[in-house]
Amino acid sequence: MKLEKNVLYNSQINDVAFGLIPRDHLVKILANGRQCGVLLEYHIAEMFEDTDTPEKQGASYDLINPEGAGTIQAKTFKMLPDETFKRGKPKGLKKRDSKRVFTTKSTLWDQNKEKGASTRTGKSVEKIIEDYFEEYDCFMYIDISQMNELKFRFIVVDTSYVKSVHEGGFISINDILNKVEKEVTV
Repeated sequence: MKLEKNVLYNSQINDVAFGLIPRDHLVKILANGRQCGVLLEYHIAEMFEDTDTPEKQGASYDLINPEGAGTIQAKTFKMLPDETFKRGKPKGLKKRDSKRVFTTKSTLWDQNKEKGASTRTGKSVEKIIEDYFEEYDCFMYIDISQMNELKFRFIVVDTSYVKSVHEGGFISINDILNKVEKEVTV
């Protein structure tokens, strides 16, 4: 199967194991999100015949799809459950419209709070975000909100779209969902 842009892929991992860690504990660790990102990138690359991972993880792209999406930077996030929209502030779709999906360098997480602030490189946060977007052809958003059941979904979108909708390196869940042209289970 070949990876396509703007397709929401639904998937499930059948089983996980790591040494002597009990399965329930391992699933809890993966559901937290901190450890599952890189593992999911490698898993997704294995799902598609035209997609691979770089030789080493780090400051480069996370996946490569030479004949389609090109260089891909993966970002994990948790979709808000529908019941979230029935209570609390703000109510309704405003929560999905709010820019809360972090889409830039992880080193900017704290610095991003200070708009226009200069960083150690002397560049503004806005310039670093701009430069970061130029490094990738596409972004892959991986929804890990159901990792406690080993379920996840993901979509690949063009960087040009991300650049057009982001605010300070953040996009909204609705920004992601607006790009879904079809949904597939793999």
